[in-house]
Amino acid sequence: MILYTNGDSHTAGAECVTSFQFAEEDPIYKHLKKQPHPLNLKSSWSQKVADHFDAELICNAESGSSNHRILRTTKEDLDNLSNKHDITDILVIIGWSGWAREEWLIDGEYYQVNNSGNISHTPYNYDDKYKAYIANIDENKCVNFWNHAIQEFSDELQKNNIKHLFFNSFQSLKNANNTLPLKYFIEPYQDEYTYDYYLKKQNIPTKQNFHYGNDGHKVWAKFLINYIQENDIIR
Repeated sequence: MILYTNGDSHTAGAECVTSFQFAEEDPIYKHLKKQPHPLNLKSSWSQKVADHFDAELICNAESGSSNHRILRTTKEDLDNLSNKHDITDILVIIGWSGWAREEWLIDGEYYQVNNSGNISHTPYNYDDKYKAYIANIDENKCVNFWNHAIQEFSDELQKNNIKHLFFNSFQSLKNANNTLPLKYFIEPYQDEYTYDYYLKKQNIPTKQNFHYGNDGHKVWAKFLINYIQENDIIR
């Protein structure tokens, strides 16, 4: 079996065992650019779940990722994997990111834009666009957009017999206009079942940039494994 995971820093294992959020921050792994740092990924919940099910791990998570990037790259990756593997032998697990984040395509390059308000993270010469983005964030619109988009993607995966499981990394969709009973999405409308809140409730400490270490990843991996087994995600 292949375990394919995607998401933001919480799926990438940022700061799990080293202080790095991106591989490129470590001179040894600069060539890997924004990929997860190999040592962090090795101790991440993704790897722990893969090890439990004796699966090959393919992780395309990226720190700071938007849901737009997660959805785009997952679709691209699954198209590529389907040419090499039996698609029914793949389990997809996605940790969805913050609903306000966006992805901007500028001169052929994708940029992940977050709503921190820190203008220093803005792509060059796009300060005005960023200010407008911050000023016009509409929570209701964002939440309902992703509620629909994720449901639509889950339906597409089910139609193609692709096993999958979703969760929210740090923001739920609690204010969505329509709540959906999604077997393959762990309590999407409840804050307490986001990755961050679940670990915080258990008093697991975070690192400098609010990521969890090996202990947190171990707890979350156990939670996911139990959920997969109890809900017959792998058939």
